[in-house]
Amino acid sequence: MKKCSACGKRIALGGEAFVDQLYCNEKCRKAGLLEASERYLSHDIIMERVMDIHHGPCPMCGKEGPNDVQWHYTVWSAIFVTSHKDQPDICCRGCGIKKKWSGVLFSGTLGWWGFPFGLLLTPAQLVRNFVSMAKSPVHGKPSRELMDMIRMEMGAMALLEAANMARQAAQPPPLAAAVPSPLDQRA
Repeated sequence: MKKCSACGKRIALGGEAFVDQLYCNEKCRKAGLLEASERYLSHDIIMERVMDIHHGPCPMCGKEGPNDVQWHYTVWSAIFVTSHKDQPDICCRGCGIKKKWSGVLFSGTLGWWGFPFGLLLTPAQLVRNFVSMAKSPVHGKPSRELMDMIRMEMGAMALLEAANMARQAAQPPPLAAAVPSPLDQRA
């Protein structure tokens, strides 16, 4: 029986695979990626990347930061079906506010049409969008969420690189190019 790479619990069915790692759930996958970033990368390299993203141009509009994790929340409903989503984006405050307003308009239009959860979740998602609009990234101080997202991204890249290196080490070396013998050359 397979074991979770993060917590060590046994996984009877399913699990979340990433490269050569297997995790029992999303929480363990995130913990595994954070652990991989710590194992393969120095704190200085990670912080350099965090600060580059925090102070760099916004990935959405190209304007100067500060950039941070901006959440927007949506819900849609259709009679007895309701679906809600919490979506993070790394962007500047202006782009974050645009995303939140789009979440308000989307949820305000399509969220109410389900019973009973559409009627309950729509006001909650609207309030969450309005509350998150009041928060803004602090220039020079990236949030813990931003650091963790970048650490997970860098951990994923480190695991991919480690797996590629292991695969290459397991492959037999390529055959040397045949060197022509002087006897093969006929004048």
